[in-house]
Amino acid sequence: MKFISALPIVLALAFPAYASGSNHVEYKAFKFNLPPSREIAESLGCIDGEVLSGGYTVDNTPEFVRAIRNMPIITGGSQLQWRVDLRNFGGSNISGQYYIIVICSGVASVNVNQQFVAKFLNSGKVYYDKYVHSALDINNDLQDVFDIFRSDPDGSNEERITTAPPNTEHDSYAAAVSPDGDMIAFSTFRHRDGTQERNNSELYVADDDGSNPIRLTTNEVNDDDPRWCTGAPLKIVWAQDGDILKMNTDGSGVESIVNTSADEYDVDCSPDGSKIAFVRQLQNGQRQLFIANSDGTNEKALGGAAFLNGNPRWSPNGLRILFDSDRGMPPTGHREVYSMDSIDMNNDGEGDNLLQLTVNSPGFGATGANWSSDGMAMFFSVDSATGSTLHTMDLSSMIVSPPLFVSPPKAFANDWY
Repeated sequence: MKFISALPIVLALAFPAYASGSNHVEYKAFKFNLPPSREIAESLGCIDGEVLSGGYTVDNTPEFVRAIRNMPIITGGSQLQWRVDLRNFGGSNISGQYYIIVICSGVASVNVNQQFVAKFLNSGKVYYDKYVHSALDINNDLQDVFDIFRSDPDGSNEERITTAPPNTEHDSYAAAVSPDGDMIAFSTFRHRDGTQERNNSELYVADDDGSNPIRLTTNEVNDDDPRWCTGAPLKIVWAQDGDILKMNTDGSGVESIVNTSADEYDVDCSPDGSKIAFVRQLQNGQRQLFIANSDGTNEKALGGAAFLNGNPRWSPNGLRILFDSDRGMPPTGHREVYSMDSIDMNNDGEGDNLLQLTVNSPGFGATGANWSSDGMAMFFSVDSATGSTLHTMDLSSMIVSPPLFVSPPKAFANDWY
């Protein structure tokens, strides 16, 4: 689900709802009048059913009003609600209206303005890196070069986000969309100007269309797989040469949060920014998923050990984690996508309510899964010896889409917003 702005509809402070299959949407409008540097905090639960996911939209998108929190919370009555805090970053009072929108389980008991719902209940955009050309690297070896693209979830309306110049090995990949959808963080080799730059990746941020890129890291080691961490201030977590680090979105305030003798990578942040999930390479060659506080403390194993555990991704409501694994399979490199609870109630390290989502995927299997913004679908890659195709899966029906496109057959799922 992607929430858009500039909605022309004015609603009373009521709780309309929209029925869609086995789930429905409820929403509520909130007025605000914010002095400079002040905030408004509101939350919304479901009248019918339980909160599955949520989000917000602001009328007319005032330039200096931005969300600093957009996350699930537990109220005093143990009810799950969706909380959205807006802050005025400008120098004068700003008034307006915003909506908190929640996806609720079950069937709605009230009607809704369906024109309003249709404006924000769209499928958003999927982000991926895709093969664009081949080029010689600094060792004079021919390498595939990838750029970042986005499209509708069916592959239509494709846009190229980054552009590697012809005959250069300026890969860009691993795009992650910011919580408000306005920016991306990504890894790239675009800074290479020759052999003096060494063969390592760096992190950049840019507007969501790839414009206004800013380089965040300058190192002689690889900086990979950035993810956004909600909070005040907003942070970015990433993997650097086998460690997990965190920094501000302008590249300042770098902290090492997981630093052991083992290699750690594939980090992701929970929706409320309080926890991280990551992969650790064990001494026996297996890979174990861990969760920890966002500062790296209180880590716990989750999901069991397997040779190819990877790519943990928190669900939008923070209750589940997607990952890919070769668990229970011969050591051939074949993986499938699983989900499990993010909390291990019996502390056995295996992951509660484990569910295998993909079955008998062709080639090397299914990898790199990301949740849709409403948590009702996922976007993933199916890998083979000749490349990788992109697919979506509706998690209620378990139906897998055909490939988003078939030429070229080399693309890897990054994010869905």
